[in-house]
Amino acid sequence: MSRLRDFALLSLFLIPIPFAYPSDPTAGMFNVYFALDEAMGYREVRDDISEVYKSGITLFHHYFQDEYARDIDGTRFWSGLPGWLSRNPTKKRELDGLKGKFGSRLGWRLFFWRYYLREVKRQTKGGGKVIIGEMYAMFALRRWWDELERFVEELCRFESEIYPGGIAGWYVAEEPNSPRKRYNPSLYEELIRRIREAERKGGWRRHDIYVDISPSNPPKRVIPFVRNADVVMISPDAYIWAAGRPRDMSRYDRIPLAIWRMRSHLARAKNERAKIHIALQAYQSPTNLQMHQQIKLALLGGWFMRGRFRIPVSPPDGIWLWWWHDCKSVKVRHRRINRWDLNTEYAWSEAVSSELSHPKDKTVRLEGKHRWRRNVYLIGDLLVPKGSRLIIDPGVKVRFSPLDRFGGGADPRRCELIIEGELTAKGTRSKPIQFLSGANVRDFFYPPRNPAKGDWYGIRVPGGRVLMENYIIRDALHEEIVRLEGVSE
Repeated sequence: MSRLRDFALLSLFLIPIPFAYPSDPTAGMFNVYFALDEAMGYREVRDDISEVYKSGITLFHHYFQDEYARDIDGTRFWSGLPGWLSRNPTKKRELDGLKGKFGSRLGWRLFFWRYYLREVKRQTKGGGKVIIGEMYAMFALRRWWDELERFVEELCRFESEIYPGGIAGWYVAEEPNSPRKRYNPSLYEELIRRIREAERKGGWRRHDIYVDISPSNPPKRVIPFVRNADVVMISPDAYIWAAGRPRDMSRYDRIPLAIWRMRSHLARAKNERAKIHIALQAYQSPTNLQMHQQIKLALLGGWFMRGRFRIPVSPPDGIWLWWWHDCKSVKVRHRRINRWDLNTEYAWSEAVSSELSHPKDKTVRLEGKHRWRRNVYLIGDLLVPKGSRLIIDPGVKVRFSPLDRFGGGADPRRCELIIEGELTAKGTRSKPIQFLSGANVRDFFYPPRNPAKGDWYGIRVPGGRVLMENYIIRDALHEEIVRLEGVSE
């Protein structure tokens, strides 16, 4: 009897759950550079904001540092600031004026954020917004309450005069429960109260309160920081490749699991009105395909496995990418990092733009020209749309998950490779290209099992051009290419 009950419950969770997907989900990027970063020794950063904006990202953040802060090696953080100011006399006069009026510390902080707001306005033509902070480290840590209120007052005034609506909100705390921080909930509450009081006294509009926090902590350590938040950002729980096995299928569960946990905390905090934004990993490891897949999974919400059961999760209200430094940066006497541009192997900009342009589609879209030189692992349907081309090199193994994480296509339960553009997969006799199940790969599917026919759907060609030689299709429901009339070889 218990087996029948379990089967009935499992069958229930196999039925696709209709969610209300955000029509235009918010997308943000941490630490997007601007011209002032040249004072840190960075090059070619003047147009970084516009590059990010073109991909569909509309919220911007920059990690603030005090003028006299020290870098990890002990050198001044803004070591090149005097030279930069000498080359930008207008900015020097503005900074000197603010310091004369508000003092050195507050003057620098106002200068920094005013300049960043102007740059976001200019480079996005008024389409981008900024979150200001982290406010706890700037003010609450040392109880600089008077300075906080003047800061809020002056930035609100600047916003109303120069860039109405340009401030999305106050970024009050980042990972307040991390071992190196352990923020005080009472100081955190006082910080929010003071911000609200400064807005009220000046007659300024109420800005959203943003907090970035991990939901994996016990409720008593999470609830105090989310009780009064308007937007709760989740990190680092959804960072798939930060540690451990890079292809472990269970790690993709981190995204919906983190969303589900945070909704539980917000319900306990009686703050279910708060929006949830989830931060995704944009540093080090993700390939172009992995970036596609994590964004798609985050936008859809999806489900995670609890034993034998699927737990459905509604999608978040937005996503963030952490962080721009490892996407694209060029520093004097330092290595060049570029995983963003289209002409790079990673081409993260294409993945971000493509998925944000089609947030409700239940398939990854590879826009433009792509080449798979190494083995790949698909967690859901993948589409090569009209006008795009996918080339697969000899010897590559394309493994499909036995579970379609996106729930779309001709068969919502099985992964599909869908070709509307062009697929070139020419293997050799000694190095055939293989399309097969990933059920037996421990680092991909857990617990592993022997592959079986029907583990994935097959290659479906509703339109386009397919050029294939010396290939093997195994473990698919359809082990011959599913074609429509008129499709060329």
